[in-house]
Amino acid sequence: MIPRRRSRRVAPRVVIRTPRSLAWRLGMGGAGLALAAVLAAGGYQAGRRAAPVDAAATCATPAVDPLTDPGTAPTRKLVADSANQALLKQLHAAEAELGQLRADLAFFDTLLPASGHGGLQIRNFRVTVGDEAGAPLHYRLLLQGAPAAGQALRFIVTGVRGGRPATVTLPPAPVPAAASSASAALRAYRRVEGELKLPADVGARHVTVEVMQGAQVVASLTADVGT
Repeated sequence: MIPRRRSRRVAPRVVIRTPRSLAWRLGMGGAGLALAAVLAAGGYQAGRRAAPVDAAATCATPAVDPLTDPGTAPTRKLVADSANQALLKQLHAAEAELGQLRADLAFFDTLLPASGHGGLQIRNFRVTVGDEAGAPLHYRLLLQGAPAAGQALRFIVTGVRGGRPATVTLPPAPVPAAASSASAALRAYRRVEGELKLPADVGARHVTVEVMQGAQVVASLTADVGT
């Protein structure tokens, strides 16, 4: 008879997990809050340490004075006002100079004799000659008024030629126009300069200038030849 083997029953292992206590959970939560508080405090201190640097940089920037900075509206107004005052001073000075010029012209007008009546008049006439033999005559003429259409200047030279009296009449030339840039007071006068070329054997003594209207002489003036 075969003896029976006794079978061993192995009891199963049972792991019993007990729920964590409320105190443990509260402790872990408190630790987490403390850690967060520490991190926040560290960040706050780091921010405070960095703040003075920014403040120092801000303080280092110079403040803008609205009265001296050229980019501000008050400064631009001051510059504009100063420029206007300078222009007004120049305008007043120009007006005073123009008034004095008109007074001088009126005074000189009474001193200069006039040749001709109405239209273009001859107020002054001078003629000079150089020291060189055969040098041309240089004339300076002051005219007043506006020339009429077709008027011209004719020069008549009297002197000596070959030991005998001689007269040389030069071809007429158009009356030069007044300078367009001159003021209204000065445009009434025109200064005409030029040269008169004569034969080498003519010794000029006097020169007569005539304002011609066609074949008619409307004004004339004679000047001695000087040196």
